Amino acid sequence: MPASARSPSQHTLADSGAYGRAAMLIWPRLNPGTLERCAGEPRLIADYVAHRTSLSTDVIVAMLEQSMRVAGEPSFYFG
Repeated sequence: MPASARSPSQHTLADSGAYGRAAMLIWPRLNPGTLERCAGEPRLIADYVAHRTSLSTDVIVAMLEQSMRVAGEPSFYFG
């Protein structure tokens, strides 16, 4: 089904990018349609999330960027 033919309740995160998917993992009750409109931009996603939480936009951007680094890098624990 083309993106323009979707009803508002059938939003997917396919076009929102990795930051949108990471945001949904961290904050699962976010509106997928609103995340889609953020177009995968971490600052726009952070502005949206900041209205729903007590976190600042800088902290939210750092959390999203950290989740991207963790997903792409191997982790080693020397504890």
